[in-house]
Amino acid sequence: MEPISESVEKKSISDIKDTPKLQFYRRKLPDSCIPFSSPEGKKIFQEALLFGHMECYFKLAAQFRTQDEPAFCGLSTLVMVLNALEIDPEQVWKGPWRWYHENMLDCCVPVKVIEQDGINLGQFVCLAECNGLETKMIIVDENATLENFREVLLKYTKQDEYLITLSYSRKVLSQTGDGHFSPVGGYHVERDLVLILDTARFKYPPHWVSASLIFEAMQGKDKSTGKPRGYVIMNKKPSSRPLLLFRFSDQFGLTLDKSCIKSNMSMLSGWKAWVSEPCDSCVSIEGIIANAVIFLLKEATTSTQQELIFTTQLDIKCCQGISDQHLCSIKILIDELQDHEVYKLVDATFSAKFTNTNCEALLGTPAVSFKEPSGSMKCVRMLKSQHFITLLLLCSPYQVMVDTLQGTTGAMLNTFLLQIMGSEDTKYLKNEIGLLKKQFTVLFCSYKSCCK
Repeated sequence: MEPISESVEKKSISDIKDTPKLQFYRRKLPDSCIPFSSPEGKKIFQEALLFGHMECYFKLAAQFRTQDEPAFCGLSTLVMVLNALEIDPEQVWKGPWRWYHENMLDCCVPVKVIEQDGINLGQFVCLAECNGLETKMIIVDENATLENFREVLLKYTKQDEYLITLSYSRKVLSQTGDGHFSPVGGYHVERDLVLILDTARFKYPPHWVSASLIFEAMQGKDKSTGKPRGYVIMNKKPSSRPLLLFRFSDQFGLTLDKSCIKSNMSMLSGWKAWVSEPCDSCVSIEGIIANAVIFLLKEATTSTQQELIFTTQLDIKCCQGISDQHLCSIKILIDELQDHEVYKLVDATFSAKFTNTNCEALLGTPAVSFKEPSGSMKCVRMLKSQHFITLLLLCSPYQVMVDTLQGTTGAMLNTFLLQIMGSEDTKYLKNEIGLLKKQFTVLFCSYKSCCK
């Protein structure tokens, strides 16, 4: 995980005894940084504006916010970008308004975990893509160059349809703290200065810093991943939308509960072992899916923790404000899921082998229901075990879970699913599965990292 930005201050407070009233009001910017509002900072802004490299500034400035929590630099940076690029979250924020707020960005890592540990660059990208952004992540390792970074600054600060965010170490800038996220607000070409719109405005104001220094700061390794940091170029994805209905539950996400992490890792290890089993090419896909259903039901009925893998947006949001348009999209999504070949195979196994199970205890919220749009028939749709098992089969990142897919159950499943998803016209389901698969990949890799 990305270390909390204010960890230095927090540690200094806890280590100093008999000073319970010790407080901080901002920090003095080091000499390596030029305050945005200073006379020199204003002059740099004016010149950069004339050079044409401040176009990205105005949409970001209109959404500039101070992060709500010390570890929310990544979330606040992403909220600024999402609202600046006018992404519709398709969720109600408050009243009738659909608008992004930090507390809505919990699809890849639970907000309560981010509040304590922050996020790393991979998780940041996962959140961005799950909320309608197209991303290009550049890790500043030995293959990255300062010249390429300058080219990116030159290109993307001249327009406002693409925005740049940075993940860097404050230490290199001689600032207190360590890991931090910030959006780029502009670039002064002749002086080679980058405008950092720091969301921790209680600590540092927006400031200019040299491109070479911020590039060096991105080379610093993130302690949670052991890899260098980097930057992300983001734009509005033309044909995607945020998750409509499903999501991984907080219980299954990277929870703060260590026993829960152990239980979830046990389930993932079992699932990985099953998809890694050798599989004869003559075995039918129907037989593989039937065996998958049996395996998952066994996991569900023998689990002592019985942690939910999936829940739905309707479980965690007040659905009174959800529009008929959103409900209509959910209806189409479930219709596409139920018409899917894998769902039919899963349902056939249920009909043949099972009558009453408690597999919802592991696979998803039992008996989820919701009313359909007011313009259609007045009925209640129910989500059953079959929906959640099908979802798990479709969104599992087989290529990440298994060291080698060749000749395994996962290989056959992966090939079959790619063919099916590529041939069917299921745009809502494809979007949902694509985003869930990204989340599952992040969760699986994070579990492996924290459970070594």
